[in-house]
Parts: sequence; C-alpha cells; structure tokens
Amino acid sequence: MLKYNSFNEISELISKIRNEISGQFSITEVLSPEFIDRNTKYETINMLLKKNGYNLEKMEFDRIMKNKEKIDRVIRKSSSFDSWDEMMHKATQDYIFKLAKKKGINIE
Repeated sequence: MLKYNSFNEISELISKIRNEISGQFSITEVLSPEFIDRNTKYETINMLLKKNGYNLEKMEFDRIMKNKEKIDRVIRKSSSFDSWDEMMHKATQDYIFKLAKKKGINIE
C-alpha cells in the first residue's frame, strides 16, 4: 500500500488514476460476475435481475431505476447491501481499484 505525505501527492494520484481509467463502462463490467457471485445469492447481474422480473438484456435499466423501492428490496433480499445505490457504490469502487491495478497503480 502506498503512503502519501501531502495533499498534493494525493491529488496527483487522483489525476493519474482519472487519466488512466477514464471512459465509459457497461453495467455488466462494473457489476461483474465475480462481484455479483461474491456479494449476492446469484452468479451474474442478469440472473439476479431476471429472477426478480427484470431483463437487463432488453434495456430495462430505466424501468429498474423508476421503482427504486422495489429494486432496493430485491438487493436487500439478495445481498448484504441495503440498496441498489450502496451495491453500485461498492461495485464501482472495486472496478476502479481493479482497473488502476491493471495500470500499475496500487490504491488499496
């Protein structure tokens, strides 16, 4: 693990990470099978959603997000997270750490 002695060092690291891993990512990349398998009762995000009446392959993401209470209940029932947002936050954090590590940046 890297140690930083100043705010400038931390700011430089953040800039480096931002430059190295910028771009767009799909939900199935962020909510990878490894993440879903490790954190839920399911093997993939598609399986989790399909079992609960959604079909990510049909681009129902907007419909999922319109009823946050329902998806939050699904996530609480199926995982250790309290909400979709909490799960996405952790998945995004893990994904960024993974990408940074591939680029030779250790931020854990």
